[in-house]
Amino acid sequence: MNLPRLWPSASGGILPMPVRKTILFLCLFRLLCLSGAAAAEPLEEEVFVLHLACMYPEDHPVQRRVLRPWAAELARLSEGRLLIRLYPPKSLVPEKEQAQAVRLGSLDMGHAPLSAAPAIFPLNQALGLDLELKNPLNAQAAFWRVYAELPEIRNEFGGIKILALHARQPYDLYMFQDGIYGADDLEDKRLLADASPAALGLIHLGADALPQLSRQTTDTLRSKADGALLTADQAAFASLRDFRQIALAGLPGGACWLGMHQGLWDALPPDLRKILAENSGLELSLALEQALREAARAELQRLKEAVPEIHYLSAQEREKLRLLTRQPLLDLWMEHAQQTGLSNPRALYDKIRRIVHK
Repeated sequence: MNLPRLWPSASGGILPMPVRKTILFLCLFRLLCLSGAAAAEPLEEEVFVLHLACMYPEDHPVQRRVLRPWAAELARLSEGRLLIRLYPPKSLVPEKEQAQAVRLGSLDMGHAPLSAAPAIFPLNQALGLDLELKNPLNAQAAFWRVYAELPEIRNEFGGIKILALHARQPYDLYMFQDGIYGADDLEDKRLLADASPAALGLIHLGADALPQLSRQTTDTLRSKADGALLTADQAAFASLRDFRQIALAGLPGGACWLGMHQGLWDALPPDLRKILAENSGLELSLALEQALREAARAELQRLKEAVPEIHYLSAQEREKLRLLTRQPLLDLWMEHAQQTGLSNPRALYDKIRRIVHK
């Protein structure tokens, strides 16, 4: 006797073949409907939120006129998929640790002076030497051209995707007491300073450069130093009424970098990388330098209103400073460059000078 093929039911009984075929058809139809709905409603695309530690405060022209509009434009072009959050100076990591933090990926993005990490960027310290630029802030993003054209400079940024490289404001002398009118007046002066070539140059003039003290009272500063070597953006954090004299020396400020962790860059979808690449580089470097020129003009006005005596060092004294410090600093840089394995540091320095004077 021919028995019908059977299929166990959910209740433990047996369903005849026609019923089984009907159920199978309904299941397949349901799956097709679900797959069609999924195709009509694609999965939401991933949003990338990057945290940028900026070296300038929220009210600074660099943030107000450049970085905040830049972040807004990236968000618009990416339809909200690429978001950059800006943080004020030192709120995420100390300035001197930014480069290593970005390289390791513990910080998404950073913006800091190259002089804050001389051990990581020894060759790039050449950008803080005397390159005979009449006005460092009118370099028209010459430092970005140096980065773009010289592999020795680019290679030091391993692990960091550089988005901009721009000139920093020059250094001036902020004194608690009057008395700085030329190079000879710097001998035996104790000056708070960072690790820039400009600070090393003061040592060759007989000054004692002390590591900058943070969050110290004015009385403590006065007990340890006669003044400070500062850029305009550094001076913005100081109480100007504490200074009695500012000598505008215009010492080279070097360069600043803005970049992101290379692994994050590689993880971005190609369309987001394209948007970011097309809105950084030379264009962003130029915008940052223009904002710094605006900030320098505003800072000079603030100085005139707050400090009893402000004067430019004479052209003769500026030239004397340059001549007394140029060769010792170049020799020191070449010594450090050779320690990195660079066979001909002088040739690299000459290439940098040619590029910035194009």
